Amino acid sequence: MGVASISHNGKVFRFRTDPNKIRWNYRINTNVTNTYGGRVVQLLSISIDDLTVAADAGGGGWPYLKSAAEFFRDMLFDQRNGGVPGVFSYPPRGWELGVYAQGFPFKDGWNDVAREFTMQFKVQEDISGIITSDTLEVEIAKLKQGVGWKHNEYNTPPAPETPEAEPAPDAGTPQNPSQGPAPSPNNPALPNIGGR
Repeated sequence: MGVASISHNGKVFRFRTDPNKIRWNYRINTNVTNTYGGRVVQLLSISIDDLTVAADAGGGGWPYLKSAAEFFRDMLFDQRNGGVPGVFSYPPRGWELGVYAQGFPFKDGWNDVAREFTMQFKVQEDISGIITSDTLEVEIAKLKQGVGWKHNEYNTPPAPETPEAEPAPDAGTPQNPSQGPAPSPNNPALPNIGGR
């Protein structure tokens, strides 16, 4: 038995089996600022727009499909006359969405056994906040992976320059004292010129 359900005006439609697909569209509210160091993308919010729930009548046959269509029809008419949103619920994931009925497309053919149907909704709000939170995490992960980031001379610092080491003086060549420490009596490695 399915656990997904839609409730509206005290009535509940429970799916016979879990939906085959549950999909949603969303919009990302961002603020993009181009700077000298690169492009800064701020994720400000996410709004869930459309919800699509695909299921099939299966063993419930025509009576089940008829009850689904009538529940959807009643919800649609009530909402068009200023009614409140319904609630789509899927407890295994903790999803709860306030929804407005939008469409109920289905097809029937002589070889259709499962009798698939789709319920389309406009999302008024993510009541549980879980879908919005999960979608936001996915978008943040995309940003962390560098989606849209391109390496160029403006966003990558140059490699640090390593100073070239001065070549060691040849063994037989005298060192110019102006290039090194001044000779002193305390430094026996240096010649004592004109001293004691």
